[in-house]
Amino acid sequence: MQPRLITKPYSFRGRIYDAYKDVFSLVNDEDWVCFVDGDTAFLEMSNFGHVLNDYINTYPTTGMFTCYASRCHYEFQMISGLDMENDSIDYWAMETVKAKAMHPQIDDLKIMIAGHLVMLKKSTWIKIQPKLVGRLKFKKILGFDTQLSHAIMECGMDIKLMKGVLLFHYLRKLTGKNNFIR
Repeated sequence: MQPRLITKPYSFRGRIYDAYKDVFSLVNDEDWVCFVDGDTAFLEMSNFGHVLNDYINTYPTTGMFTCYASRCHYEFQMISGLDMENDSIDYWAMETVKAKAMHPQIDDLKIMIAGHLVMLKKSTWIKIQPKLVGRLKFKKILGFDTQLSHAIMECGMDIKLMKGVLLFHYLRKLTGKNNFIR
């Protein structure tokens, strides 16, 4: 298996759920899709598709994958000891190279995640969709990743953090990570 599509979802109405649903309508039930935020980049990972594919093939029954990020609201999704406030691309490119040494190690998570990278199979999406529809009735962008995490766990599936993947995530560096502008 391999990721069928790697995409940066966007909704002009601000409903990220709709963007995910639209993307999943393009693929088959056994296909995997990797969603990344618009302010992210795979630095020093020209083979990022192959790396993602390795995780899928090594852990094929995973409900949802995520990864480390340079900036994140959750400390467990950042590599301990790194400088989240450092805005040097060179710094993060070097840290990406270091993180690749942990490939294909994972951490099993039992908690909601930040959605800078979410990778799941369409059949998983189909299974969790009924739980998401009710939870997201009044949500737009903020909170989608939380509800997605809860739906995965409520359906008895697991969330794995890919330790060999460090994604550069700008996460509102200029305005502060808790300042959401739309």
